[in-house]
Amino acid sequence: MRLLNMPIATGGWASKGSYMLRIFYSLCFGLFVGFAQADELKLRIAADILTDPKTSLEGNVAKSILYETDGGTFFGGTIYSASLGNAGGLFIGGFEAGQKFELGAGYFVEAAVFFGGGGGASIVGGDGTLIRPRVNVGTRIGDYELSVGASYMHVTGSKISSPVIEFAISRPLNWLLGDGHIDQCTGCVVKAQSPYVAVESVGAAYKSYLPLTSLAVGKRDGSILKPMQLAGAGIVLNMDHMWGAGWQSFINAYGAMGGDGEGYAEIIIGGRYGYDVTDWLNVYADAGFGFAGGGDVDTGGGAIVSGSIGAKLRVFNTAEVETSIGYVAALGGGFHAIVPSVKLSLPFGGTGANVDVGNLDVAHLQATHWSITTGYSIIPEHPNMRYPHDKDTGFLGLTDFKADLYLNDNFYMTGQALSVTTGGAGGFAIGLVGVGATLPLSDKIDVSAELLMGAAAGGAINVQGGLVAVGQLDVDYKLNDNMSLTSNFGWIKAVKGGLNGPMLGAGLKFHFTSFR
Repeated sequence: MRLLNMPIATGGWASKGSYMLRIFYSLCFGLFVGFAQADELKLRIAADILTDPKTSLEGNVAKSILYETDGGTFFGGTIYSASLGNAGGLFIGGFEAGQKFELGAGYFVEAAVFFGGGGGASIVGGDGTLIRPRVNVGTRIGDYELSVGASYMHVTGSKISSPVIEFAISRPLNWLLGDGHIDQCTGCVVKAQSPYVAVESVGAAYKSYLPLTSLAVGKRDGSILKPMQLAGAGIVLNMDHMWGAGWQSFINAYGAMGGDGEGYAEIIIGGRYGYDVTDWLNVYADAGFGFAGGGDVDTGGGAIVSGSIGAKLRVFNTAEVETSIGYVAALGGGFHAIVPSVKLSLPFGGTGANVDVGNLDVAHLQATHWSITTGYSIIPEHPNMRYPHDKDTGFLGLTDFKADLYLNDNFYMTGQALSVTTGGAGGFAIGLVGVGATLPLSDKIDVSAELLMGAAAGGAINVQGGLVAVGQLDVDYKLNDNMSLTSNFGWIKAVKGGLNGPMLGAGLKFHFTSFR
């Protein structure tokens, strides 16, 4: 076993697209062959500018979590969100694979291809597929990698087609991770980078947006935005060893599931400071920055800021319940709201271990098992799947990213994000959270059952408010201790809408363990 040291976390175009897709699959294959020797998990953030914008989209911000091997091959998930122009609400999610080449003296060149889909902001009317190649040149400054690059962005079913210049920064996440699902490594020492980051908690949340219409009406068409209900999930990271005691960082993703604003979604990252009043009560304040839009909510170019104060109550050391009140506003649009929220989280060992970050005996650290799936799913065409005004037909094809967090050997929490790439439904996306149970049938085959709920919207798919439920059965075939082939069959139903049919998928599942 090898322990890892990681930080966080398409005309003519059709033929070009199929060629780029073959390159993408080749890069993925190269990564999968060498994945057992993966060396780093990196967070990459890139800002870009379209040099020839033909729509209201003028620039994006990309957020990526990438696995990188010793040989420089990398693969992971990436989400593009509008940041310049007036296209708030445009999100495109999918997978990215590439290769880094070392030039010496800290300089490097990397080439990559992104495959995914999405839409929003009323500028993607077709499939919404994006196959985006890029080349970057960069240098290392300490733990950080800075690069500048060029790419081309063409989203099918839209007028988005332009060369792109991008600027990127990345760094290791400094998580303490091990290959496969392991409980401990007695006598094995992890050489940890100092400082390091640990997972504090993972949870699901519900919040309301109460628009401050006295400041602005809230909708792009000039009408009054009514209250919205959102559901989502988030991860909190313990930053004690980087920022000092009491500090945390977070990544949250939400989608509208009731009230006004059907189709609205947001991703926010930020920091939090908490104070322990007692062993079971913590009070905190946080601030965040992110990107949001959809549902005709006036978020301008897409950038939003948020802040809140709240209290966290620990229940029998097995769960945490949070309540908070906050404020959210679009930096370039007419959207302001008061935000009451409630969140249920699963904690991981309190406020962080007081350990020597030079040499860590893993036997004294707490292990948490994870599985990450990258795949592709389809929803066959069925009656009432689309709103009556939409004349498109055909199955929906979606990129599928899924994370499982194990409570024990048989039960786990799960989160799933899907983004459309085909089916004439550009902009359709699904976010789900739920629970699952797994049963090994043999040394090689596991079967799992899951129940999930969440939000879906966009692409004229009939979800009537956004709330959806999914039941799903997974079958996994282990290739080795770190990786499995997976296939799934499930059923997805919009609670109020006409989306009500099977959902089939396949992918690759990666297994690892985090320590704290």
